[in-house]
Amino acid sequence: DVYKRQVCVLVSMVLAAILGSANAVASIMGAIMVPEMKEDGYPDAYTGALCTASSILGPIIPPSTTFVLFCTLAGTSIKSLFMAGIIPGILLGGGYIVKIAIDAKKRGFPKMEGTFDGKALAKAFVRAIPALLVPTIILGGVMGGFFTPTESGAVAVFAAMFAGFFYKTLKIKDIPAMLNRTAISTAAIFLIMAFGNIISWSMAMEGIPQLLTNGILSLTTNKYIVIAIMLVIMIIVGCFLDATAALIIFVPVFLPLTAYIGMDPLHFGLIFCIMIIIGLATPPVGMSLFVTSNVTGIRLSELCKEIWPFVIVALGITCALAYLPNVVMFLPNLLT
Repeated sequence: DVYKRQVCVLVSMVLAAILGSANAVASIMGAIMVPEMKEDGYPDAYTGALCTASSILGPIIPPSTTFVLFCTLAGTSIKSLFMAGIIPGILLGGGYIVKIAIDAKKRGFPKMEGTFDGKALAKAFVRAIPALLVPTIILGGVMGGFFTPTESGAVAVFAAMFAGFFYKTLKIKDIPAMLNRTAISTAAIFLIMAFGNIISWSMAMEGIPQLLTNGILSLTTNKYIVIAIMLVIMIIVGCFLDATAALIIFVPVFLPLTAYIGMDPLHFGLIFCIMIIIGLATPPVGMSLFVTSNVTGIRLSELCKEIWPFVIVALGITCALAYLPNVVMFLPNLLT
């Protein structure tokens, strides 16, 4: 038996591969899934919390702008980090699905009615091919060495425009407004990065990364305890800082520490990015929570009550992955 909430997670995973943005996934899922499930008798707050929790898969399942930013700051391989994000993204989605199944039995959620229609699936897949070309081009192009991650963004824009024209949802007259919104969003990101770089430079000049490294190592040199301390710091940072700002400020701080304990930079990068991304779904500054609340009209306080079990599932899986480097590095090692 399948519950609509489990389908919601699967849809979010597909959207994650196309959009790569938590806020975009939260906005789409909140606008489409919440009203539909409300008609079927599902509680609003739980459904909204699920849409928010599922949205964080956006920046984890490649392609991911968060991964690109980390690799730019740390000087690591974007292709390898993309590959490293696949298994954790699937594990997080699987964790949500298991939690939903448990909740469904406890709370008596209604099950989906009807039978599987293979023809309808085939037709839907064929119609979805133009949209699916976007992540395929990005990942295939980068993995195959046809173009760089930066160039893949430009190619993906043309692929997305083609899909928009194909579905007749994009018109030539819409492009100037889209470019205007893009310029505003880009300017905002650049401002954050500019001030973040100033803070990073100031911290480097004051020797804060070295002080933090020495401070933690003065407490313990045990690799596993050091990782646990970093995880706690990441959780706190993710709750209060925007992902971009957190990356710019704390990646230069933690990298020397990870080098000292012998932690692979890709392994650290994946765990750090996921921890910061989970912060998008946690109060008090969880941006995806605000997006879901605005789109659905569900009170933020109600979402916050229902979101914590999903956050705990995500944190539990991520903390486990922090101590399982072979799982995280399986695909990058396999493909290099």
